[in-house]
Amino acid sequence: MTIPSRYIITSGGLEPVIDNAGKHSIFTGALLHYLKDGPPVFSAVDLGQALREKVGIFTDRIVRMGSLTDFSRQDGAFVFLRENTD
Repeated sequence: MTIPSRYIITSGGLEPVIDNAGKHSIFTGALLHYLKDGPPVFSAVDLGQALREKVGIFTDRIVRMGSLTDFSRQDGAFVFLRENTD
């Protein structure tokens, strides 16, 4: 059974995002790393928690995450399945 889901993960609030010396912000770098090298199956919650931990190591920013308040889409869970590229 599939249940619609809407989940948001942001690098913080309305303040400007802190960029590092690389080509991506700390948040974007952590996101790309997790999508490439994280577990083969993970939820949006797993992703948000991993980003919150990683970004928190390097900055004082708090990654914000949670379900969007759309009552028709509050019970589902977004799950990522990594495609085997071997």
